[in-house]
Amino acid sequence: MQLKERFDQGGLKMLAKLEKVLLTGEMETAVVDQYPELNQRSLEVQLNMFKLQYPYKTTSEATAILRNQLPEVRGLFTQVEALVRLLMVVPAASAEAERSFSALRRLKTWLRSTMVQMRLNNVAVCHIHKEILDEVSKRKICQEFILANEYRKHVFGSFKPQDRFPSQFSPQSWCVESASMEVCDTILGHAKERFSFTKHLISATLLQGDKFQQYNSQFPEAALNTTMEAYPLLNKSKLKTELSLIYSNDEFKSCSGAVALYQLFMGNNLQDTFSETVALLKIIITTPMTTAESERCFSTLKRIKTFFRNTMSQDRLNALAMLSMEKKLVKDIPDFNHRVIEKFASLKERRAKFMYKK
Repeated sequence: MQLKERFDQGGLKMLAKLEKVLLTGEMETAVVDQYPELNQRSLEVQLNMFKLQYPYKTTSEATAILRNQLPEVRGLFTQVEALVRLLMVVPAASAEAERSFSALRRLKTWLRSTMVQMRLNNVAVCHIHKEILDEVSKRKICQEFILANEYRKHVFGSFKPQDRFPSQFSPQSWCVESASMEVCDTILGHAKERFSFTKHLISATLLQGDKFQQYNSQFPEAALNTTMEAYPLLNKSKLKTELSLIYSNDEFKSCSGAVALYQLFMGNNLQDTFSETVALLKIIITTPMTTAESERCFSTLKRIKTFFRNTMSQDRLNALAMLSMEKKLVKDIPDFNHRVIEKFASLKERRAKFMYKK
């Protein structure tokens, strides 16, 4: 019963009648009018000419004939070509379309949510038609990808289709060696780019206490210019004046680092007098040497602000994040949990009894 219903649908019957029009040449107005791409009179004339010139018995044979024709000849049978295209692209079942949607679920994931439509179409076609893709030369694809711009040439090196592995190596060992060299070149290139920005390190030398005496006799103009390139928000002339005063004062020379110098300024209320120096100190102190610490902070936020805490205020989120990130510091505070409970209970009258008389 279900099989009968499955193959007794109106769409399948319409498709069978449309194929009958192609094979017999007999026009059925009710069928042809369903497709606005087809013109009944033009189709009837072209179909009669096509059948007389090229005999065929199946839709596949008609498709092969049109495929092998010259474009000028095929242009004489535009309506026949449109009819064949309709028969070839209309699916007899929904299984292929459903597989396409299933492929899209695997391709456009949460990590690829910003993929553009053109890239998504290309990746989906490659995924759906794996059998055809397996026959394509991977070496030629790699060559086209590398030769697209100069940066890829620099990263991946030369990749020519006529390259062959040397006779003293087996194909497997040569491929492994070539891949290893490419990976090493890529790592070296990325490492060079990663550590190419060192201007923030040079700016830290301006406030290095053991060099104040040397800077007092010869001001570090090169380091100052590099600092201004890295941080253009600072006032160069005012910063130079403040640094000259710091270098000439013996009290500042005793500071062992940027943190000690910053604490000295804040402890003596000199932040307004040495405003540019304090701004530079804040940048130096808070700039991380790597992104690992920042990435750990983001990982912490994912654990704190969950779906059930999406209405958390910013102050509470900052406080919980600080407690989570500074676990070691919190553990070193004596009676931290007890003191927090006492503070919480003393803020206002609570329903629960947090404090008990001894």
